[in-house]
Amino acid sequence: MKRYFFLILLLPTLLLAEDITPQAERAELFFGEPVVLTVPVKPGKELSAFPKSDDANFALVKTEPAGDRIRLTLSALEPGTLKTPPITLRVDGTEYGILPVEVTVKPNTAESDTQLRDIKPPVKAYEPDYTLLWILGGLLILAALFYLFWRLSKRRRAEQLIAVAQKTPYQVALEYCRRAERELRDMEYEKFADTVTAGVRHYLELMKHRPFLEMTTSEVRKALKNTDLPADTAEQVVALLKEADRFKYADEQFTGEQFEKLLADLHAVIAAVEKQTAVSTTPQ
Repeated sequence: MKRYFFLILLLPTLLLAEDITPQAERAELFFGEPVVLTVPVKPGKELSAFPKSDDANFALVKTEPAGDRIRLTLSALEPGTLKTPPITLRVDGTEYGILPVEVTVKPNTAESDTQLRDIKPPVKAYEPDYTLLWILGGLLILAALFYLFWRLSKRRRAEQLIAVAQKTPYQVALEYCRRAERELRDMEYEKFADTVTAGVRHYLELMKHRPFLEMTTSEVRKALKNTDLPADTAEQVVALLKEADRFKYADEQFTGEQFEKLLADLHAVIAAVEKQTAVSTTPQ
């Protein structure tokens, strides 16, 4: 009897797997680019992840299967050589401790820079072509209804995989705003300009599911035309990026009032997108 009682006490420990060191997709990246960690654990039906404690340097944005492994996507909120937070990964009731790894997050610009970085190659955006669907018309109505039912079932299953501790796009945007306010107060203007532009691009990427972090300002303007964002809000975004580019790349001297306006424009863009969104991402 004592032996069985001892085994019952050990059962929770037996269900816990050992700590795992993930593989960083890139050890060095620029501020605003996602930090991707690959965990050598086979995905299951129930998948969730959450940081073991609050971390001011990173936000856990996405947890998803990647073949026979699991991919964790984080957002770096500070430049520098940083360690990712310890993360608890839960797969079908089994918990894994994901150990921190070190990554180097480089600022987009620095006061000592004498040359601009190479322009990234343009990102091609492909839009689905529904011409064939219009031609087939009535012949595909039955198939479309079946597809809709399948998609709804898949979406219901996918919602079960979302970790409750992951931050919403609005919460990530607020992290950028708080950081920008601190840098402006400390008169770190180069970092401030990077934070404002990376913040608005990252927020729109999470909201509209397009690679805005990899786009130039002109590419952002074109991509926004293919979203449901109102034209006046899209112009606000482009005007904000252009104004920041003047300071970052044209070496223009800005006044304190101009920096304050950049911060106010960032808040205004976020508020406009949140108001336009049918289901707000603002925490209730």
